[in-house]
Amino acid sequence: MRGSSAAETSVKDTTILVLPLVAGLAPAEAGAIAGAGATPPQAASTRPHDKLVQSALPTKHLLDETAVFELLHDARLFYAAAVLIADAQAHIWQRVRPGAEAQAHRAKPFGADELLGLMDQAGVDRAVLVPTSWSDDNGNELALKAAQAHPRRFAVFGVLSLTAPDTPERLGSWKSTPGLLGVRASFHTEALAPLLTNGTAEWFWPAAERAGVPVMIYAPHQLREVGRIAERHAGLRLIVDHLGGPRLGPGVSLQDHIDELVRLASLPNVATKASAIPMYSREPFPFQDMHPHVCRAIEAFGPERVFWGSDLTRMRTCSYRQAVEVFTEHLSCLGPPDRELVMGKALCDWIGWPL
Repeated sequence: MRGSSAAETSVKDTTILVLPLVAGLAPAEAGAIAGAGATPPQAASTRPHDKLVQSALPTKHLLDETAVFELLHDARLFYAAAVLIADAQAHIWQRVRPGAEAQAHRAKPFGADELLGLMDQAGVDRAVLVPTSWSDDNGNELALKAAQAHPRRFAVFGVLSLTAPDTPERLGSWKSTPGLLGVRASFHTEALAPLLTNGTAEWFWPAAERAGVPVMIYAPHQLREVGRIAERHAGLRLIVDHLGGPRLGPGVSLQDHIDELVRLASLPNVATKASAIPMYSREPFPFQDMHPHVCRAIEAFGPERVFWGSDLTRMRTCSYRQAVEVFTEHLSCLGPPDRELVMGKALCDWIGWPL
């Protein structure tokens, strides 16, 4: 953990001197500040929740001992300020396509401004926007507009047609579009699943590899085929969605899919998103029945190749903040150094999103 606290108790007057340290401050610097009674330096920050943290940060306080409990509670804020939190999957949309109402996460629009407000409340710094399959928003246009307006908050994994004649040319210049960092390829429905194995997508994998375009792939019942693709194209970075989990439905479980997923861990060009986890749980927050699956993925892939994500608009059983806290406070297998990777740094490194 890069943020910490220094506390000193005076027995004589039962007061407590508390000097929480700014995240990233070296112990030697902290000691010098404490010794001099100076105010910790506070670097300018563009992170939205840093203002909240900095407003709570005392410079030097003599506290009644009962107030210590408040500061201990606030320590979570200081830790959050020290760790970049990047959501590996979020959707925005303006209009639901006629006939796709049953697929939509909700009927009314969910735009970038609403998402930014929820991110600020939950302490989420960044999110990867994935255009939806049910919206009528002119492909990637809405997500790209948001990413170009807020380049430090949003990036886009866009969608494309595997059969359109201009797609190979578009893919060759894909990353020249500001904010467009990768492709999301979906093979999760009866109509889309055959495209992965009938030759339709065969041209796409070497083309994405040549272009240096990472791919998020949603093919929950075809993970063995995903492995074969990864083996044939070692320079192609693949991210398996939702720990390989299937579409939600009665009796759906992650167990069998986790078994298939971890077999891919030996392939260094395969990573996975630990996204939509609350939606697979049969328990209330903090969803303890999901923890063994997540921990198994982290053990197999390492924290450098497991990326936290929410799929926020699909969640019905917890708040955005709680989706964060499952990983930051309740996942016993995830210590501070690894947590920093899983919660955002590893994702940004993998997809080439500068910190």
